[in-house]
Amino acid sequence: MNPSSRLALKITKPSLNFRPSSVHFWLKIYNQYQLPNEIKTGEIKRFVYVLPKFVLGDNEKLMIELKEEKGSRRVDMMTDL
Repeated sequence: MNPSSRLALKITKPSLNFRPSSVHFWLKIYNQYQLPNEIKTGEIKRFVYVLPKFVLGDNEKLMIELKEEKGSRRVDMMTDL
């Protein structure tokens, strides 16, 4: 699995009918820096993905999903930008 398939970005925005709407899209990864092969329990690692510029609307939030390379676990992070 190449590293770009471990990263997914989703834009969510509130809906008037109380169901969250979301748009999934994939961005080309221009560069990556210090991408770890594994992160052990209790360990903190920093890494950087360089993506093309994009803009969020006033009510939109960005959800970043990191997937395990050889497994089914994932980490979802929601931003309040």
